[in-house]
Amino acid sequence: MDQVEIGRIRSFNRFFTRLAGVLDRSVLKSGFSLAEARVLFEIGTHPGGHSRDFTARLGLDPGYFSRIIGRFKARKLVAAEKSERDGRLSCLFLTDEGKAILQNLESRANSKVEASFGDLPEEGLREILSSMAGILSQKEPVSPKELLIRPCRAGELGVIAYRHCVLYGEEYGFDATFENYLLDGMSRFLWEHAGKGKVWVVDYWGRVMGSIAIVETGEKEAQLRWFYLEPSCRSVGFGKKTDGNRLGLL
Repeated sequence: MDQVEIGRIRSFNRFFTRLAGVLDRSVLKSGFSLAEARVLFEIGTHPGGHSRDFTARLGLDPGYFSRIIGRFKARKLVAAEKSERDGRLSCLFLTDEGKAILQNLESRANSKVEASFGDLPEEGLREILSSMAGILSQKEPVSPKELLIRPCRAGELGVIAYRHCVLYGEEYGFDATFENYLLDGMSRFLWEHAGKGKVWVVDYWGRVMGSIAIVETGEKEAQLRWFYLEPSCRSVGFGKKTDGNRLGLL
């Protein structure tokens, strides 16, 4: 990376930490630090998990995590039970008091998000979520539960063409002539095959992560075209969730 790219990422990080209130001494004026709030959230979301699972998921030092759990136990927010499979491990749960506090934090967090982004127009919010999906997909495995197949929206054929050219260039060495072929085919589809075909995209928070099209080529004949899937969405089991009947292909 060059210094300009590094500087831009650091600038965004400073903006986001200010927006998210990370620099505040307590999260959402709750009296809990960011780390403590995340621990509460993780235990509430994954009840019965082991300490080592939570430290791995959060990237926290085990000793620091243990001190947080000690404080939560003293306040009767968290309870521990010995694991039935391994007596050396403890399973962590939120108490009723812990659940009530987490619910209150969740409500405040939702309100803060609404205050920060609720006044954006629909297209602006869609762009924000799409950008977030782009960042996540570069750093985290994409869950097939977060993916859906939907009809292509206006303007998204351009996205499909762009990503096709980039991926086929990177993975197969295709040159600029492929772009000419691709755009010519899309133009013909729009002008000559209106009502005789359909395009679907793989959607991740509004971001196009793949596509497939079916175009009528004759009586009872059709051609599949423009099929691609972003690398971060491959081999995650998404194909097992879909079939031709659900897509309306059959």
